[in-house]
Amino acid sequence: MCALESERDFGAWLLDIGDIDFSSVTPQELKGRAILTVNNERSMEINNKVLEFMPGNETVFKAVDMIMSEDPQDQLTFPEEFLNSLTPTGLPPYELKLKIGCIIMLSRH
Repeated sequence: MCALESERDFGAWLLDIGDIDFSSVTPQELKGRAILTVNNERSMEINNKVLEFMPGNETVFKAVDMIMSEDPQDQLTFPEEFLNSLTPTGLPPYELKLKIGCIIMLSRH
């Protein structure tokens, strides 16, 4: 299937956007912008890097992960370290890092 010239140009433009180089970006350049990512891991990398720009002490909140099962084999199959490594969509990470003044979004389902 062939793409139209305008579609090829748009595709090339999207690929040219690339990743943000946080070694040279300033907080003023990020102000008022939206950053889109395709996965949670990259999103957390960006969030943690932006959090480094903010003044103040970082507070880390940890989740409690456990298997709710009567079968002891399930506890061995899914160790706590594995559960802590998961970042399912719509849920916060195992370690949520925040600073006073950072922007958060709360949603209630």
